[in-house]
Amino acid sequence: MKRLAMISILLTLAFGAAAQTKSEADLVLDLFAPLCSSGMLKSEPFTGTLPGRMTGELFSFESEDKSCHFDAVRVKTVDGRYYVGNPWPIAGMAGTPAEKIRNIAWEALQLSVVVETGAAEFGLQKVKVTQVTEAGRVVVEGTVDPSGIMYFPGEFARNATEMKAKRDTRLAPIVAAAPTRGPKDAPVTVVEFSDFQCPSCRMASEQFEPFLEKHADKIRYVRIDMPIISSHPWAFPAALIGRAIWIQSPDAFWKYKKAVYASQSDLNSFTIDQFGRSFAEDHGLDMKRFDADLAAETTRKAILDGLGTAFTMQVGATPTYFVNGTIVSTGIESGNLKGHIEKLLASK
Repeated sequence: MKRLAMISILLTLAFGAAAQTKSEADLVLDLFAPLCSSGMLKSEPFTGTLPGRMTGELFSFESEDKSCHFDAVRVKTVDGRYYVGNPWPIAGMAGTPAEKIRNIAWEALQLSVVVETGAAEFGLQKVKVTQVTEAGRVVVEGTVDPSGIMYFPGEFARNATEMKAKRDTRLAPIVAAAPTRGPKDAPVTVVEFSDFQCPSCRMASEQFEPFLEKHADKIRYVRIDMPIISSHPWAFPAALIGRAIWIQSPDAFWKYKKAVYASQSDLNSFTIDQFGRSFAEDHGLDMKRFDADLAAETTRKAILDGLGTAFTMQVGATPTYFVNGTIVSTGIESGNLKGHIEKLLASK
């Protein structure tokens, strides 16, 4: 599983056992913590500096399931709103809050970002952090306190219902544009955030595909491209080619997905374009239209918007699977993912 840099400024974490109850705070946490095959969720009070009388807890999973990964801070504001994710500590940086975010992004992650501040909300200021990449601009939305103590990528909400509604609203246009198969009224919807150059994504796809085909009439499957631009040089071009194929021929796209993963070890930045073009030609696509879709800004923007939405939602690894809104780890040979879906199907 590949961790992604945009939300991976790490705080110093130490964890101890904590009693777990289904309080409203824990229901919010459940939206972000993966459902794993085994393990224990550990927590400890956050002892770092938080703005505005906020309180915080550190959470992590201890698990033998290698696909189970969760490190996050849950923050509660004085007026009862919650945040779960990986905030950036910027108190020690010089300058305005926007300047601090820009400086820590470069110093800690070597990311070039543009920071735009917006309206104030509940004592925090809305902010858009745009990562400038060779593929285009990736926008992550969040908030920062006026004193410049902490930048929070993502959302605050009063309860789990509100947090889920915000997430669903943010995700809806991304899902609408993404490659999708299966009935719209399927009892189970699986949303996968994935990268064509990611070995873990390839393995998960190969393990999950037969199961998906077996239950094709009961599962709606959505693939959202999450190319790791900083370390996977041909992942974005592969995603771009895939979208151009999808626009013209959804059936061909699913064959392309299999073909890319089957050839993953042989592909590189110099061969992916010809690989994609040859695939399109071999599958009878209109090449003039293919070239136009490949070059279209809307095609590129759809992928970049999905990537920014993933970071804003605190999706920090590929592959990540949402099953009816719950994050589920794959487990050994995707057994945990398949087992969870089977239980859902049996209950319908």
